[in-house]
Amino acid sequence: MKIGFFIQNDKRGGLDTFVINLINFWPRKKDNLFIIYNKNHKGIIDYKKKIKRNIKYIKYDYFLTQNFKFTSNFFLKFLIKIMKYILLFNSIYFKPNYFEKIYRKNKIDKILIINGGYYGGEACNSALFGWKRYKPNDLPWYNFHSHCKYKKSKIHFVENYLRNIIDKKVLLSSKGFISVSKACINSLKLRPILKNSKKKFIFNGCNLEKKSNFLYKKNKFKKISMLAVYEPNKGFQNIIKTMFYLKKLNKNLKLFIYGDGNKFEKKIIKTDINKYGLNDIITLKKFTPNIEKIYSTSDLIVIPSFKEAFGYVVVESFFYKIPVLAYRIKSLNEIIKNNYNGYLVKKFDTKLFAKKIIHLLKNHKLRNKFIKNGYEDYKKKYTAELMTKKYFNLIINE
Repeated sequence: MKIGFFIQNDKRGGLDTFVINLINFWPRKKDNLFIIYNKNHKGIIDYKKKIKRNIKYIKYDYFLTQNFKFTSNFFLKFLIKIMKYILLFNSIYFKPNYFEKIYRKNKIDKILIINGGYYGGEACNSALFGWKRYKPNDLPWYNFHSHCKYKKSKIHFVENYLRNIIDKKVLLSSKGFISVSKACINSLKLRPILKNSKKKFIFNGCNLEKKSNFLYKKNKFKKISMLAVYEPNKGFQNIIKTMFYLKKLNKNLKLFIYGDGNKFEKKIIKTDINKYGLNDIITLKKFTPNIEKIYSTSDLIVIPSFKEAFGYVVVESFFYKIPVLAYRIKSLNEIIKNNYNGYLVKKFDTKLFAKKIIHLLKNHKLRNKFIKNGYEDYKKKYTAELMTKKYFNLIINE
């Protein structure tokens, strides 16, 4: 059977980890697997390095709204807005034919449309509508990995009108929705048209291993690590304020931030670091696929996000036996049980977050408790093999 995994992405991160694990642990070896990806996806290099079975890559050429670069020029912003409306219209009525041809040419039998979030990328939606034309009696599941977006204010009436059309077509073109947490799947209530759609969730799983017995050199300071793409919802301002408090309390702490993002996003974070005078204790690092080194040299993992879909970093922390501290938000509280396998702190309470960091770094008994319980949870709930079996049953048997 020929099975396609369709993605639209522009940053390396958790969605790529999900797809790589899904393919590596696909239980039926005789299946021919395809990754259908946008030509400007930087993370495809990681797929080719980490995927252990033979697969076929299909690159599609599609100009997307994510290709527009940030501008502060009012006139250019207005033109981009108009272009986005045109691209939305194009994704509904014209581009589905483009993807239908790709499916027919490669004789794909099954497809999983994998979105970063909902209301989905234009290519993902076009790919779904194209499949409806290709195989109207064998509809796929619509998979998404972030919270559903609110309906915009009435001033955006053109976009709202187009989005409502997309909602209706997505509903008619898919079996239902599948996401990575209860919080994500429940967020579909924000789209009234999708309120009564079929919904499921499957927790993400990781395939992690300690590849070497090499002992990494211990730091002379306590190393706090944060792994996140450079997006506002990841809480960079929160952790910067926290480090400002920590600098007053303890000068032997340093924060390392690992992630991917554009120059503008990175500039905002650097500006805030400079504003609080924290260049000596906060270091921005590029995304690195060698996460074993990050976790092995860290004393604590922090997740200061105020919005998360699932939280791969939590599961990775469990496996590598590093205590984790996060804000109490939907989806993370489905994985982290406060004072059992990690700490959850009231959202935006940066001072309490700082105090919990100090407490966790000093209290070895509590650290060991979190590490033990987190690792047991990883083995029971969050392995790639368990996740993939559930997706396999959905795609093949339902």
